[in-house]
Amino acid sequence: MMHICADAVCPMAGGIFLTDTTPTSETIFVIRSYQNKEHILEQKINQTYTFPEVAVRLVDLPSRQLQEPIDNTEKATSYMRTLLANCTIENLAVVTVDCHIRPINHAIISRGTIDQAFYSPAELIRIAILSNAAGILVYHNHPSDVLTPSQDDDVVAKNIWQCTKLFSLVLHDFIILGPTGYYSYHDKKHAPFA
Repeated sequence: MMHICADAVCPMAGGIFLTDTTPTSETIFVIRSYQNKEHILEQKINQTYTFPEVAVRLVDLPSRQLQEPIDNTEKATSYMRTLLANCTIENLAVVTVDCHIRPINHAIISRGTIDQAFYSPAELIRIAILSNAAGILVYHNHPSDVLTPSQDDDVVAKNIWQCTKLFSLVLHDFIILGPTGYYSYHDKKHAPFA
């Protein structure tokens, strides 16, 4: 039998490690949301929960990495359009790429409100480093379909550009997506791409 011991949380998977250690009645079960960095549940349990079996199997699957590079803005926008363009709240997402600008993976960094999205540059860099990426493309959506960058968008783009330089990563583009169009900082030679 395998016992769940929830005092060890896996931030990468956002889940709980399963161990063969039997928790005691004094075990405090804590589950934390690493995306929001908020404590969401803390409970003292006087029982041990057992599960019949837990197994992990590694399989040999083809890489999710595309062989075609994202070498122009049309490819870059189509890569994330279905995920972000029709969202009703603002999001910030990243696509990590290799040295040939082929996507390795993507992640939504922040889900915000109808008119703003909070972000952490550290989260972008962490994902890029863990992906062994050479560069990133950053996406931000405007549900209003007003694609002109705000002053806050400019500050975010500049901060991300500075962070990528510190870690020798290439910021290929900062793209604002809307339901009907996009705005590419790279194509428009908008700072920091000027």
